[in-house]
Amino acid sequence: MERELDEKREQLQALSRRLLAAQEAERRALARELHDDFGQFLTAVRLNLEAMRRAISGEGARQLADSITLVDQAIDRVRGLALDLRPAMLDDLGLVAALRWLLKRQSERAGFEGRLWVERLGAQVPPAVATCSFRLVQEALTNVARHAGARNVDIELSTTDGELRIVVRDDGSGFNLPAARQLAARGVSLGLLSMQERVTLAGGRLEIESAIGDGTAVDARIPLTGADPP
Repeated sequence: MERELDEKREQLQALSRRLLAAQEAERRALARELHDDFGQFLTAVRLNLEAMRRAISGEGARQLADSITLVDQAIDRVRGLALDLRPAMLDDLGLVAALRWLLKRQSERAGFEGRLWVERLGAQVPPAVATCSFRLVQEALTNVARHAGARNVDIELSTTDGELRIVVRDDGSGFNLPAARQLAARGVSLGLLSMQERVTLAGGRLEIESAIGDGTAVDARIPLTGADPP
């Protein structure tokens, strides 16, 4: 019975890895379609409107100018959605560049000071490990922006003993970790569960430290070889 349970557990983990990999592939395809197809379509509409605006005057020109403003907002929105789905720089420029962009974007939105520290990153980070790490940091920063009220957030990235280590620290309000784990176990709050699942499926370890009024630290170690992370 124990062997059968172990086999079922391994099958479930393998299925979860495939589902997450398929999700990332779908995100990549949808982000590319939004950026390339819809972005180019809206840009063409804008150019046509601009040509019409220059050809007329009066109230019609003002209405076209308003329409151009709306199209510009739509273009920005489409680009933002594409980046939220999967930033192209993660595939093109790698993990460090993607984390710098993510930290800058979230810090500007939430109003905290963000710093990225990279040391001893001598080994090449495999794409699957980079994706797992990016999603982990993305979830951690989302939690900071929504709940922590932090003024400072530090991200540390390093490799040692064949592992990639990612630490996200904030000086925010913190939270009751045991209570949060209970909510996650009941499916009420999925942020912690999502981070734990990704790191576990990658063959890594995740530690979270937090206390009310004392900030939060998320510390993950992901092997650079071995399991194929999502």
